[in-house]
Amino acid sequence: DNSVKMIAFNRPDITAEQTEEYMAKMNEIISHPGQGLSGWVITHRKSVRVPNVINDKRYIDIFPGIQSGLYVPIMIGDRIMGSIAVESDKENGFTEGDERMLETLAVQAAIAIENANLFATNKKEIVERQNAEAALQYQAGKLIQLNNELEQHVLERTAEIEDTRKRLQLAADAAGLGIWEWDNVNGRLIWDAQMYRIYGVSPEKFGGKLDSVYEYIL
Repeated sequence: DNSVKMIAFNRPDITAEQTEEYMAKMNEIISHPGQGLSGWVITHRKSVRVPNVINDKRYIDIFPGIQSGLYVPIMIGDRIMGSIAVESDKENGFTEGDERMLETLAVQAAIAIENANLFATNKKEIVERQNAEAALQYQAGKLIQLNNELEQHVLERTAEIEDTRKRLQLAADAAGLGIWEWDNVNGRLIWDAQMYRIYGVSPEKFGGKLDSVYEYIL
């Protein structure tokens, strides 16, 4: 990402509202690496201590009264993450000791930022996995519901068919009629008990063949 943004700013003599205004102003003026002294340390990945910023052509004058500054990159290994800038209204306001201390703070800041990024990434992955699991559970529940509904429908339809068969059988018995059906899969004729009584033949002799129809009926 070839862009930079100020994410924190502190100055003891200004209000929180003024802090927001300064940050907005900074982000409007400096929007990509290489701008200003903070951009320089990001681009070159090394610290710089400037005793008089007014005489440094890299400096962008945003905050009135600044005389000197200390700028340190924030890095994890070879990966640049940002920079820390400390500025003073006094000329030559920082020492080598200050630079070493700020570099130590920059290392700690880099670790904290990296951990925060890893936490955010892991949290996002966990939420996505939980959402996927919830979606699967929902779909599984719907499938179970549909299967139960289908089984219930089959049972109801089977009961209806059986009820119809019984009523038909009762009607046929009352009228002295027999019931038969053709088994197209096995190529045979199926009779009920009444048909056998009507035509006076046993199931063993009839056999269900078409030839038997001609023999016993026609």
